[in-house]
Parts: sequence; C-alpha cells; structure tokens
Amino acid sequence: DTQEGFIEEDELFCDLLSIWEKETESAFKVRDSISFKLFLKEKIFYDTNDEDVLSFRYYQTAYDYLSGRFYIDSDKGIGFASLKLCIEYPDSSDSSCAFKSLNDRPDLYIPETIRDYNKDEWCQKIMELYINLTDKEGAKFLFMEKLHSNEFYCAHQFLVKFSDKNQIMNSSFPEEMILSVKPDCINLHNMERELVCTYHYNQIVNWGVSSIYFVFVVPEEDEEVFKIYLETPHTKNIQNLMESYVNLLCGRSENEIEKILRDTEKKLESVKAYRDKA
Repeated sequence: DTQEGFIEEDELFCDLLSIWEKETESAFKVRDSISFKLFLKEKIFYDTNDEDVLSFRYYQTAYDYLSGRFYIDSDKGIGFASLKLCIEYPDSSDSSCAFKSLNDRPDLYIPETIRDYNKDEWCQKIMELYINLTDKEGAKFLFMEKLHSNEFYCAHQFLVKFSDKNQIMNSSFPEEMILSVKPDCINLHNMERELVCTYHYNQIVNWGVSSIYFVFVVPEEDEEVFKIYLETPHTKNIQNLMESYVNLLCGRSENEIEKILRDTEKKLESVKAYRDKA
C-alpha cells in the first residue's frame, strides 16, 4: 500500500531527492519495485466556502479516489468517472473529445482498485451519464459531496502496526492497519480498508507520541481505560494533525494553533534531548 509522509520545515528538497535515489537503487539491486511522488496537498481540512480551497480539495480528493484510497464499488465507480469527465469537459459539444480521453486513458477516470471491468461496456455507460448530466458546472462539488460520507474523505492515512506492548483488549485489531486522521475523529481500518473502529476526539482521554509509537487512551464499557500503542515512523505528523483538529474544534484561531504546535515541538525536542543524554 502507498505510504505518505510530510516534508518537515527543516528538510531540504534536494536532500529528500537524494534519499529517494538511494532507496530506489537499493530496491533495484534486489529486483524490487519502489517509486516516489511529490504532491502538494491540503494538510488541515476545515469547513470553508472558499472556491479556491474547494477546487484544490477536489484535485486532492480525485487523486485519492484514483489511487484506490476510497472503497468504491463498480456501480459507483461509473458514476464518479462520469462526473470527473464532466469536470474536464464541461461543454456538451466536447463529447467526442471526452470519449477519446476516456477510451485512451481509462486509468484517469477509473480507480486502480477496480480491475475487473469491460472497457467498452464501461465507456458506454460512463458516456451515457456524462451526456445526460445537465449541471456539468456543478460536477466538481457533486463529486466531493458523494464522497463526503466515506470514512477516508478528508483524511490523512498512515500505515501502522498494532504493537505487542498492547494489553489484549480487542482481538479484532489486526497486526497491520491503516490509521486515518480526520477533522473530528481517527479511524482504524484493516489492510482491505474495512473499518475496524472509530474514536472521536471527545472519546480520547489522552494521547502522546514517542519516536516510534503513537499512543492514545480510550475508555471501555466497564469504565476502565486502555492505552493503545500503534507503531509508526510518522508519530510527529499524527501528533500535529490531532493537535490542530482538537484546537479547531475548541474554537481556537489559526495563529493560536500555530503557537501551540511550536510549543509542542519544543517540548518533544526537549524530551528527545533528555532521553538521548540519558
């Protein structure tokens, strides 16, 4: 599965390219396949009516859709493909160009996770929906609206491992999972992208991070609380995202949140320095 990370403020792009080159060479030597891509993406999702922000959000959502980050069945896939076609060819007189684009590059409209489809049959169905859609100008917002209820919409996803440090509290937790951090909750999914559990931020008693563990505390039905340890190299990114969303829910401003994140960063650096010294 694809793993995402964030470029830190103190990281240089040229250094990142150098690391990618070394890892690509190492993979090639053992006849493995690895690839890297750089994307400009929205980091903090929030409610907005700003057309520029929503337009940018659409392109990010469309990328996640085509990458298979949403679970989409075949029928819905046809609908989303027709909407994407409408966004790229909003003028009905462009139907011949739209068909050529769809026929030549179906991978630009159909998620890579949907593989068992008949190309000619799908192209016909997609074009029928494309032609019959009257509000082509509103297709971009309709595309996002239809995905709004999906657990992966407006979510940053991280591959995590259910650590052996955990107490045996939930046998349904697989060893490897996908953690998605959203504006109002965190979700855990198995590697087939089926939902395992959801924890809204008001359910999480506390959370913290180390260099390799993201740990959060949740209550159980018998009023006990449990720590859940998830192993991941992206603990700092998860910490910053959750800190931002919780403070947004508390009504704090963007400037206030930036200050809180800077203070948190200093605390984490101080703790790391103390541990390294010890």
